[in-house]
Amino acid sequence: MVIEDGAGEVDARPRERSGWVLATVGFGLGLALGTLIAGPGDVPAPTELTEASDPGPSVDVAEPTAESTDRGISGVVPEFPDALVSVGDTVGSGHDYLLWPVAGTLVTRSMTGGGGVKLDSTGQFIALSEEVPDLAGWLMSMGRFNGMRPISSRVTSYDWHDSNAGQLAYTIEDEGEWRLYRVTGGFSPSLVTSTTPSGGTVAAWGDWGYAIQLLDARVQLLTPGGEPKDVEPGVALASHGSGWILVEDDGLKLVSAGGGVRKLDGSGVSETILAAAFSPDGNQAAVLTRGGAVVVDLSDSADTAVASRTGGGWVTWSSDSRFVVAPGSTGVSIYDMLHDDSHRVFFGRDILAARTLPLTSQRDG
Repeated sequence: MVIEDGAGEVDARPRERSGWVLATVGFGLGLALGTLIAGPGDVPAPTELTEASDPGPSVDVAEPTAESTDRGISGVVPEFPDALVSVGDTVGSGHDYLLWPVAGTLVTRSMTGGGGVKLDSTGQFIALSEEVPDLAGWLMSMGRFNGMRPISSRVTSYDWHDSNAGQLAYTIEDEGEWRLYRVTGGFSPSLVTSTTPSGGTVAAWGDWGYAIQLLDARVQLLTPGGEPKDVEPGVALASHGSGWILVEDDGLKLVSAGGGVRKLDGSGVSETILAAAFSPDGNQAAVLTRGGAVVVDLSDSADTAVASRTGGGWVTWSSDSRFVVAPGSTGVSIYDMLHDDSHRVFFGRDILAARTLPLTSQRDG
């Protein structure tokens, strides 16, 4: 279920203006009262939300208008199967929660502010954090856009379940003890495991277990119950519900939570990786760097550039594994893998995170 809070949309179309300018009135013998009327000025046409080409960082782009977002996202990106959910910066300390249905008008709602914004696998739940003076770590909150709740202080990392909605894992360090918690319902954390000293950060997790990023560029794999398993060199980037973990280790490799490693030797990704995501079918992985986004075919390691001049630290897929959604220099880039075509949406907005919301999740959430 997608919660839409509040009244109907506000009409954002510019309106014509007309003004009356009162002329200077002089009083004198034999003179009559005069007025000067000024006609309405030209009103610029609203800027379209999407374009095929990148306008460049110096172009001043208008905010999205009602005319450009009332078709539904599938009217702008043909055959896009999901709603697009995103969180963007706004004026002041808060954020905007943006829901663009497959067919329907863009819905914008205000929400609380914070850093480290992460959306769950369906975009319905949000986690964010803020620093607290004189307290180590962060104060972490989670919930829907209109119902954020503080969960824990001294938090050092957090990440959503790779498949299930509303399930969050996080780590804290308190008095020299490292603890791993999970939240699976009712906003009540449960302890998974604890160690002394520091145990690292949660990089990915799912029904298969946890990938904990250690401080020495190694990945500690844990069972669902928190028991230690293998340790692999590298940096964990993303996981798939099947139990595969994408790891950067002088190149890309696949690590199985059940044992086994496969090097992706043909991948040409060489820049620092900011984010990664498996396609829902598990056959591809989108990798985000500052130079752009690349899709790696996991069967033969061949890669395809799908976006350039990216910003932000997130990347995601449509539910049919056809479209890659990545941050642009502003706004969002959507790449159609089937037709080798790209679209840009939300020009002029700083998008902190985005996810796709399948129609089944909208009915069943």
